[in-house]
Amino acid sequence: MQQASGWQRVNGWGVVAIAALLVTLPLLLEGVLLLLLPGLVLGLSFHARSLWLDRDDGKLVTALVVFGAVWLADVGWRGEGLMPWSMALWPLWAVAGLVWLRRFCPPFRYWYFGIVAGASGAGVVAVIERLLGAERAGGHINAIPFGNLSLLLAAMSVVLALMTLENGRYRSSRWHLVAAVLATVWALVAMVLSGTRGAWVAVPVMGLVIVLAYRRSLFRLINPWLVAGVLVVCCIVVLVAPVGVMPRLLELAQEVGAYHRTGEADTSYGARVEMWRTAWLLFQSSPWLGWGEGDLIAGRDMLIAGASVSPAIHYYDQLHSDILDTLARRGIVGGLGLAMVYGVPAWLFIRYRRHACPEVKALMVSGILLVIAFLIFGMSQSMLRDSRGLIAYLGFLAILWALLQRRVSLLQKETDR
Repeated sequence: MQQASGWQRVNGWGVVAIAALLVTLPLLLEGVLLLLLPGLVLGLSFHARSLWLDRDDGKLVTALVVFGAVWLADVGWRGEGLMPWSMALWPLWAVAGLVWLRRFCPPFRYWYFGIVAGASGAGVVAVIERLLGAERAGGHINAIPFGNLSLLLAAMSVVLALMTLENGRYRSSRWHLVAAVLATVWALVAMVLSGTRGAWVAVPVMGLVIVLAYRRSLFRLINPWLVAGVLVVCCIVVLVAPVGVMPRLLELAQEVGAYHRTGEADTSYGARVEMWRTAWLLFQSSPWLGWGEGDLIAGRDMLIAGASVSPAIHYYDQLHSDILDTLARRGIVGGLGLAMVYGVPAWLFIRYRRHACPEVKALMVSGILLVIAFLIFGMSQSMLRDSRGLIAYLGFLAILWALLQRRVSLLQKETDR
């Protein structure tokens, strides 16, 4: 096994910190990343001659730069306040982080430790919050991104568990398998206790991706009776009232009926539909460049004043849909940037779908899950307008891609010997 250099170990613990603190101590993570940015830029300048990116790296960097540059240009032209500036800088932070990780990429084990720690921590935080009387677990952030990110950590923990099983060496690393399984359970507990209904929509889709990726070995490695038992337990958990799943489903049914019968928009479902209508109306009135960071709220209030949409959405500063919110703010130009930051990574990761190495396969599946999860989460919540959601997507994207490229490169070197 190749020994990690000093910078690789430092970066490895940085990977652990990002994954472990994402939902457990998100404000600390965000502050640390902002403080590290000047040092990262300085480090890149010192190692400028030894930095090297291949064509695929360039495609991913281009997608991130376009996405960030369009956002920054809009903020500079029509933005207001500090928050839009800080949000728009994260894609460029991701570019710097990706380049740095490609130069000093840590071993795969740091990713494993980070995901297991983050998923387990999410469950512990959620249980503690509910025991302390919280109606919905939120982990010091909004319950919706907390639940969404917990589900993402759960899915990535499942991939790590399946990778360990498929590797053929799981008897010598049974504790890694046990830790990944327990982390999955903890993260799913966090997702359920958050009461985030948007995450529930993503569960079957993400589950299907995992099953398709590991279909050749899944039924050989896992006892079908165990799977049946897990499904029974899940159904029982859904029906237990204190957990909150069934009440939330019944509440959703009532909200849908109230909105479509009477136009009641002062509910979670009704407000979302009104915000989506608002976004579409704003986009239609300024399709190419949108309304901008500074004027979108004014445009929304204009529609409310004209009785085109319900005043129930007056208190929201985003439109609860990444695609529609982006189209309303930055028009088709911004929408193309968003399409690139989703589409380019998905295309790059899926190209490794036939790779035989278990670690490469796990990184590929995790990368696809990342894109799919945020696409689904972004249908009912503007995850990329939440700093933790944006950090999760961009940070995990840079880490997964750097780790995948490092592993492929090491395998190529072994083949060439």
